[in-house]
Amino acid sequence: MTVGVVILCRYSSKRLPGKILLPIAGKPILTHIVERVRRSGLPVMVATSDQASDDAIEQHCRLIDVACFRGSLDNVAERFLRAAETQGCQYATRINGDNLFVDPDLLREMAQIAASGDYEFVTNVPGRSYPPGSSIEIVDVKAYSALAVCFSEPRHREHVTLFLYDHPESCKYYIHVNPQREEMAGLNLAIDTVEDYLRAQRIVADLPEPLLERSLMEIINTEKRL
Repeated sequence: MTVGVVILCRYSSKRLPGKILLPIAGKPILTHIVERVRRSGLPVMVATSDQASDDAIEQHCRLIDVACFRGSLDNVAERFLRAAETQGCQYATRINGDNLFVDPDLLREMAQIAASGDYEFVTNVPGRSYPPGSSIEIVDVKAYSALAVCFSEPRHREHVTLFLYDHPESCKYYIHVNPQREEMAGLNLAIDTVEDYLRAQRIVADLPEPLLERSLMEIINTEKRL
């Protein structure tokens, strides 16, 4: 079973426009995410919208030599699915553009669970034993495609995996629980606001260089010191 990664992002983010290309330690956030995903050894693709506002993202993808798929702005589920089908892997991993601190080791571990073929949905989101900003969700592409025809509500088309959480009976899924959940309880690593961005800058500045080699626990410990 092959597992790929699709990074979902757009320039017109509502709360922090252009955040995906904002610099952290001299590199755009998107570059950091791609580098950390590549460290997992999994193939990676960026999926952005077909709107002119996202031309800059496609241009940056060419600059850092990562595949870029362009699709619907509002139907994010469809964009994710089409990108996954283009990538050609049996399982597709959803990583959001606010996940600067996506953990390569965790990504590799969850990909191995998905590659067993025992599950159609592997996720670490329920229960939030991992902080926001380190979410990983992996779907069986064929199973997801079959379910996508049921995404009649706008919220299910906008929030890629929400239908699967609303209808847990729809697929066989595995919830990956964090063994260090107590140390990470109540933390938030997602970048959604200016305040989040400034916090991320402080975390990275306080880390031993480079960010690429830092584990999630190292990042968490640094955040706690600030």
